[in-house]
Amino acid sequence: MEITFKCNAISMERYNEIQERVLQVDKKGNIQGFATAQAKIETVLAGVPELRSEELMKHFKAPTPKELMNKIFLPGEVDILADTVTEISGVESTNQKEDIKNS
Repeated sequence: MEITFKCNAISMERYNEIQERVLQVDKKGNIQGFATAQAKIETVLAGVPELRSEELMKHFKAPTPKELMNKIFLPGEVDILADTVTEISGVESTNQKEDIKNS
């Protein structure tokens, strides 16, 4: 079964929500780390609407969009999709740092 996914841009507000949610903070409120894998998963889920398809989840016997991702993607594919969503959203990727200039 061939599946084509359309990657959509996400808003800066949505991007920031994802970033804040995956911060690892200690009891004192100090940032201890960042759950990179979870950030990528959430970014893909936000930017690829087909992953919420009931038909697709049923076909792959996946109860949730996250489970669907686990069944159909390799980790490197999730990285590529997350980078694509952030790039088309106008957010600087951690893997690709380019200068952004106003014309």
